Amino acid sequence: MSKCACKLFKGQPCHTQFDPAVVEDLRLNYLAMTRQELDIAILAQLSTGIHLDAAARHDRVSKERRASKTSYALHGHPICRDFLKYVHNISQDKLTDLIKHYTCKSVGIEARVHKLSKKLPANALSFQDTKRVVDFIVNYAEVHAIMLPGRHPGHWKANYKLLPLNVTRRKVYDDYCLAGADSGIRVVARSTFYRLWRQLLPFITTMRPATDLCWFSQNSVLMLRSANSPDSEKSQAARDALGHLDKARQERSFYQQCCAESRASLPADITTLSQEKRSACSFSGIAHYSFDFAQQVHYPSNPLQPGPIFFKTPRKCGLFGVACEALPCQVNFLLEECVSTGKGANCVVSLLHFFFENYGLREEHVQLHADN
Repeated sequence: MSKCACKLFKGQPCHTQFDPAVVEDLRLNYLAMTRQELDIAILAQLSTGIHLDAAARHDRVSKERRASKTSYALHGHPICRDFLKYVHNISQDKLTDLIKHYTCKSVGIEARVHKLSKKLPANALSFQDTKRVVDFIVNYAEVHAIMLPGRHPGHWKANYKLLPLNVTRRKVYDDYCLAGADSGIRVVARSTFYRLWRQLLPFITTMRPATDLCWFSQNSVLMLRSANSPDSEKSQAARDALGHLDKARQERSFYQQCCAESRASLPADITTLSQEKRSACSFSGIAHYSFDFAQQVHYPSNPLQPGPIFFKTPRKCGLFGVACEALPCQVNFLLEECVSTGKGANCVVSLLHFFFENYGLREEHVQLHADN
């Protein structure tokens, strides 16, 4: 504990009359206070010991007071100024400012307010700047985000708009900077962009990882979470899950290797999947494609499902996509339910044949990956 040079307690320093543990506990309590709370606590201490009389009395003679005198106390015992500053963890400058605040402004026990607290700084965001940020994020979500189909586990609100995993907040901010530079408007800082997004648009967010687990992973998770399954089955499920993850990691590495080889062998003049006619095997390289069926799309579609829709049968539309990761570019096939033949081999081969005939790069070597 800090020593003081006073002799207010029987010729000894004033802090010796208190238990050190009690003093440290008080100091920690003051450290936990906010700036306004600490100001009020110290001003309350000053109000009990400050002398504001116009005249000072010395040896039965009254003289005009030149400066205010302040007496300090703790738990009813007089203490010195240094010990008061130690207990409240303040400096001499702050104590002087609080005394001036109490005596000169005659405001009493009231926390100090910064003189610029009610004045906006010169670099503050205007309403138009904030509105441009909000409009950009909302319009960006309208193009790239998807709506939740009603209530969904993990999201207690139904109005969430989920951006794809590859669309991070940094990517959205980079696109915002490019759009702002082209339009000649003020571009806010990245931290400000994130703060406005978090405060004003909390319902627009990025999808969480592992939201599209495969069937094997879902069954393994359910087995591990089950309270009625024996430990032997849980242990076996954990080993199977680790083996499955290792296999998936190897498949992912092979997939990334195939994409890298395809990207390296792609000529510079090919930039998109066009329908222009090319001769067969005119591209002496490797092309990599991924294809998969998506969930059926119902239309007319409404995530909130109002009452009259339950009396109608919406039309179903199948969605099949083929992506070339080297470009990157994707071709989607929309399949009406009246002409759909299912998701078997005949349908997949027919769609791939049409894709290679009309959109293929006419490569000599091809690598195919079926998602899931």
